[in-house]
Amino acid sequence: MKKIRFALIVVVLAAIFHFVPFFDPAEAWLVRGYLGAGSAIRSAAYRAGGSFEQVIAAGKIEKENAALKQQIAGLDQKMAAAGELVAENDSLKGLLNFKSRTDLAIIPCEVAGSDPDATVKALVIDCGSESGVAVGDAVIVGDGTLVGKIERVAAGRSTVLLPTDPRSALAVMVGDHPESNGVARGEKGLVVAMTLIPQHAPIAVSDTIVTTGRETGVPRGLVMGTIESVTSAPSDPFMSATIAPAVDPIDLTKVAVVRQE
Repeated sequence: MKKIRFALIVVVLAAIFHFVPFFDPAEAWLVRGYLGAGSAIRSAAYRAGGSFEQVIAAGKIEKENAALKQQIAGLDQKMAAAGELVAENDSLKGLLNFKSRTDLAIIPCEVAGSDPDATVKALVIDCGSESGVAVGDAVIVGDGTLVGKIERVAAGRSTVLLPTDPRSALAVMVGDHPESNGVARGEKGLVVAMTLIPQHAPIAVSDTIVTTGRETGVPRGLVMGTIESVTSAPSDPFMSATIAPAVDPIDLTKVAVVRQE
């Protein structure tokens, strides 16, 4: 109401100033002032409206971004789950192929966790004496990739000693050269060292290292890993090498015990 009254007063004054020549300057001033005020008011209103619309738009964009982030997180989880299923499926196919190729009995097991003793490089699996697991049995994944050997057996669970453990010792050789044999032992829980390799034996970086089958419970040809480096001195009758294990125990969820006959 105040704005309407003010507008009426301005109109009346403008009419008076228009018909009385004496008031011409006042008329011009009044009209200019009114129009200027109106323009300023309109400009401020437009700016306020624009800012308000920008705030609304920013809020909508923020909500849309949050929704997109949730969708992406959900897709990532689905992709991770799908990847795990594919890996498990490939491992099971490998185990079936290993069983048909070797005609050896295998016991599927799940990894329950790592050994609680931090100084020990070992896994705990959910298969025990009731499943026929015995000390010395080889533990594998896929089509014959060695994980380790059974060290302890109890009801419902067993401990698998990994090749990186200093107490582990396995008779191994280069896959394509049986004469390139030696003993694989864990070093400080970090790497696997192959020692007692005959000086004349053909061995090189990237060669595949497999088990010899000379140990009870460990079949011939299980893949342990690949050669990372070779150390040789002409005056020494033996060479040594470091082996990169073929599997990372952290990634394992399912394994199989090769049962002794």
